[in-house]
Amino acid sequence: MTILSEVQCLDIEAPVDLFKIYSERIAPFHFTNIAGVSFGGVLYQAIPCQFDWLSITGDGAIPSTRLVVSDASGLISGLIESHGGMVGAKLEAIQTWRLFLDGQAAQDSTQFRGPLKLRINQQTWTPMEQIEFDCISNFDIERLTVPARSFLRRCQWTLGDENCRAPDNLHFDLAGNPTTSDRRACGKDLASCRRYHGHVKFFGGFPGIQRYS
Repeated sequence: MTILSEVQCLDIEAPVDLFKIYSERIAPFHFTNIAGVSFGGVLYQAIPCQFDWLSITGDGAIPSTRLVVSDASGLISGLIESHGGMVGAKLEAIQTWRLFLDGQAAQDSTQFRGPLKLRINQQTWTPMEQIEFDCISNFDIERLTVPARSFLRRCQWTLGDENCRAPDNLHFDLAGNPTTSDRRACGKDLASCRRYHGHVKFFGGFPGIQRYS
């Protein structure tokens, strides 16, 4: 039996979504929302999560999606803290069915949909509750524009404006050194955002975007 015939079957089990997060600094981390899953010899960590599968339309919208992961176990937040965030990391998602998992009568690691290759563009973290990852399709959208917004790696906000919200009592120069209010500046990168806020929640750029020549 192949995944094509299984999809066409009317009496079908719910599909199984399998995920991998990795980057140059993050070793591959495999997880799914079902306990005891192994596929292709890879054991997947069970973490409650919800994933909106990417849909591409013809209206010119940028393909994007969202992954919401429970942080009750602290596993994902541990990755975030140990690696300085997940923005820019790669996310791969595949979909298969239970009967193709390791240990099943019809186990077959070649039967899956995907992989859907994405890049984590932004993260919203509520410690010990949940983490939301906004993901974009892994292709070049550098400088692609939509009304009133450009997709650039660097922050587009003005230091201290209503979007930036940097505290008035903190002053750093472009090198990140403490300075006076008249020399206050922002490097428009994630490091500068962390200096002013202690987090990157208000960062006005899209650091996960890649350019290709």
